Amino acid sequence: MIYSDQILEKFSGSSPLFPLPDFVLFPLTGYTFRIFEERYIEMVEDVLQNEKLICVTQIDPQGISTSLDEPKIHPIGTLAYIFNEKKLDNGEFVIRTFALKKVQINEAEKTHLYRIGALTILEDNTIVNQEKKQRKELFHKFSALVDRSADELDISVFQNPLLSIEMLVNMICQSLPIPWEEQQKLLELPDVALRLDVVCQFMESELNAERNIEKFNQIIPIDLNWN
Repeated sequence: MIYSDQILEKFSGSSPLFPLPDFVLFPLTGYTFRIFEERYIEMVEDVLQNEKLICVTQIDPQGISTSLDEPKIHPIGTLAYIFNEKKLDNGEFVIRTFALKKVQINEAEKTHLYRIGALTILEDNTIVNQEKKQRKELFHKFSALVDRSADELDISVFQNPLLSIEMLVNMICQSLPIPWEEQQKLLELPDVALRLDVVCQFMESELNAERNIEKFNQIIPIDLNWN
């Protein structure tokens, strides 16, 4: 088990930045990355010798970058801990990470092939009124949406009563096919209850769209070869 507080006890306040296009990492979720770019291979080698922390952030497509090597990034990212790594024969890495906390990226400095960010940890409000009811509704919508999907996803893990409401909401946000810019907005929300409400609205909208398609399919003639 990974204990975030213990890992962050001696956090220096800065970590390498790992900006990615079209990807948002939510706190309290896990993700496996394949590292193949030279600068980020160096980044992994360096952090494995130190705090094993990286800041995953999304590249901002609307931002103005100073160079192709330093794309503009969103100022809110997620601090992730590398808890397992494997170096491949070709020099690349496969790293397994656990996202610890949402962070504000205050400034970035390029002292290596990669950038180092000065970070401030952000604490979301995790209080959810009628949590038991909200948790039940959230899972009901999620399971209904997954059942209609062609993707095979084991949702039993989402039923674990030991999951905090924050972890459950974030895992579902991470799993859904929400547009990346909308996922970034979800990440930036400071309140888990609000994030839960927004993601429930998204799932309800998706379910309604599928219901409308089903109704349409029921009313159109099977044989369209009319005389």
